[in-house]
Amino acid sequence: LQRDFFTGGSASAMRAVFASWPLQECRSWLEDPDDGLGLELAVEEDSNKYFPKSNSAREVRDRLVAACVRQGVTFRYSSSVEGIAPRDLPAGAHG
Repeated sequence: LQRDFFTGGSASAMRAVFASWPLQECRSWLEDPDDGLGLELAVEEDSNKYFPKSNSAREVRDRLVAACVRQGVTFRYSSSVEGIAPRDLPAGAHG
């Protein structure tokens, strides 16, 4: 991870999370309008990295929030996270 990435977790733990999701699966989720974000991506030629074609952080945020809402996520503002637990998914569903 780059030095400008700040988190309370360890860098090795974050690397493991990012490495567990293959690029093609990540791309598919970002671009899929039905089961993902429906975000149009473009490759930056200099770095060969994917970025939102709109170059808009607001669009990314709005699409992430919309995807969360579709999955039944409840947003609670001015609150602390005390834990995260998986929910039971119907057979054949992915989370």
